[in-house]
Amino acid sequence: DTCRKHLLNSLCALKLLAKEGIWPEQRWREALQVWGEVKRAKRSWRHAAALIEAMPDSVLLTLAHPIGWWLKEVSNTTVTNTEQLIRLCRRMLTLDIEPGSGIQRNGRPIDQPVTEAINHPVGHVTQALLNVWFQSELNDDDGLPEDLKAVFTVLCDPQVTLFRHGRVILCAHLISLFRVDRGWTERHLLPLFDWERNAPEARAAWEGFLWSPRLYLPLLMAFKSAFLQTAGHYLELGEHGRQFAAFMTYAALEPLDGYSASDFQVAFGILPLEGLREAAQALSQAMEGVGEQREEYWKNRIRPLWQAIW
Repeated sequence: DTCRKHLLNSLCALKLLAKEGIWPEQRWREALQVWGEVKRAKRSWRHAAALIEAMPDSVLLTLAHPIGWWLKEVSNTTVTNTEQLIRLCRRMLTLDIEPGSGIQRNGRPIDQPVTEAINHPVGHVTQALLNVWFQSELNDDDGLPEDLKAVFTVLCDPQVTLFRHGRVILCAHLISLFRVDRGWTERHLLPLFDWERNAPEARAAWEGFLWSPRLYLPLLMAFKSAFLQTAGHYLELGEHGRQFAAFMTYAALEPLDGYSASDFQVAFGILPLEGLREAAQALSQAMEGVGEQREEYWKNRIRPLWQAIW
């Protein structure tokens, strides 16, 4: 309540303690939780950023979860000093943070890449960096800013398990990254989708993308092989397998240069029965979504798929 009503007073108290080398963990957790609220995020950044940047690494590590969340919330505002925010995010990524999210079900880790990523400090920091990027004017083929490109490149190293949370978040924004910097995305992000290179990484990448998938034809061509392979990994995707079956069905309904009916025949042929049910449901929803054009849609899209692919 004090942090909410008297932000500057609570910050001054914490600053006085910090000068004495005292960083009360629970008080900082409470402060960061409140300061990340919509009405206070921008103001708290303006007044608290320097103090948090001055934290010793040991304190930053202890408070990694609330600080990561606070940075993500701050990044949703118009930040006055993006260089400082990027600098603090980069420093967070140097910490020896526990790779697990700590979320459990029935006493076991949940093993759900998206849920873990959006609840982990590395995921929070990655989203914060993306939010800063999204605040600039994005145009196709403009390229990523060099400072963000450097951080994203580090996050894309599959040898660093901890950074998988960041890779999941990047893959959730795959189309934006592909459109703005296709060269970088093809070198660093698209290889993560290849099941033959690294199955655990591919699963995490696909679940990130399938969190909110959209059809973008140049991207479908760029990772065609990995895309069609994924039909054979339906069960590994868990709840996101349903999104994949629907996504592949909508792709098969489109006239895609570079894809043949036989490509989709093979992919539909290796879907398990559950995946075929989801595909059939997607076809039904596609029919319902075209309104009065249902007969034409059936003739030009649904029936050709049914006859040539299914």
